Amino acid sequence: MSKIRVLSVDDSALMRQIMTEIINSHSDMEMVATAPDPLVARDLIKKYNPDVLTLDVEMRAWTASIFWKN
Repeated sequence: MSKIRVLSVDDSALMRQIMTEIINSHSDMEMVATAPDPLVARDLIKKYNPDVLTLDVEMRAWTASIFWKN
């Protein structure tokens, strides 16, 4: 069985680290990449094609709705 591939987008380095630890603690999940902002995330999404995307809804210059529109 293949693992669920997760990509996390958060402007906080601490939260990206915490999310990575939480996701990787599950044997059926793996964090394939993290991104500090949606611009970086866009390229990583294309590269890794994750099954799940976690998104901080209140990043400094972005909101989740702006991210999805782009």
